[in-house]
Amino acid sequence: DQPGILETLGTLLVEKGDKVRGIELLQKASKLAPASPSIRLSLAQALISAGQKDAAKKDKYKDDVEVRKWL
Repeated sequence: DQPGILETLGTLLVEKGDKVRGIELLQKASKLAPASPSIRLSLAQALISAGQKDAAKKDKYKDDVEVRKWL
């Protein structure tokens, strides 16, 4: 599993309307590369677009400057 590829595919799925599967892939990418700010941002944006703003505010995302801009 490659986090960058999972991030790209997850983001595309969210954009195409398959938010559940896209978020699953982004969560997997985040677990594989927890220090990646781009993956954290992509996951937070996907959660927000799916109406899960509270999940995006969880501790592992809230300190990211880019994520805070979206919240």
